[in-house]
Amino acid sequence: QILTLSSNHFSGSIPSSLYQLTSLLQVFINMNQLTGTISNELGQLTELQMLVFAANALSGTIPSQINQLMALKQMHVYSNTLSGTVPSEVLELTSLELLYVYSNHLTGTIPTAVGQLTSLKQLSFSMNEMTGTIPDTIGQLSTLEAIYFHTNQLTGTIPSEVGRLLSLSILAFHTNTLTGTIPFEVEGLLKLELF
Repeated sequence: QILTLSSNHFSGSIPSSLYQLTSLLQVFINMNQLTGTISNELGQLTELQMLVFAANALSGTIPSQINQLMALKQMHVYSNTLSGTVPSEVLELTSLELLYVYSNHLTGTIPTAVGQLTSLKQLSFSMNEMTGTIPDTIGQLSTLEAIYFHTNQLTGTIPSEVGRLLSLSILAFHTNTLTGTIPFEVEGLLKLELF
């Protein structure tokens, strides 16, 4: 089952009836003018593989009930006004291949448990208000092809474990307050096109 309502002029909040469609595999309501929050009822969509709520004006936090979406492969909630931290429950979704939460108002740190998402191919926390350091557990994401942490308030150094990401073609850490040296391990990333 697929629901696609993207690229319209829908306004108001996400109707609760959407969360009753428990057979949904993919839902696209991106590029509208939707407001309000993402309901805790999201957890009822246990078959969902692709969640695309991007490019609206959704606010509030990412609900912790998202950890019930164990089949989820792609999560696109970028370009909204979401706040709070990236909930630890997101890091339980071990089938995730794409995680895009960029261009919101997310705060807090990049969780060390991000290393659990070993199926990830693309990861973007960019254009938020995240602080703290880049965790060395990032080196566990061996299938990662693109990582975007730019335009935050990250500090500390680039961990040498980045050198383990041999499939990486894009590494975007610019516009932070990182210090130290560029680890020599980056030289081993032969597929790297953008750094």
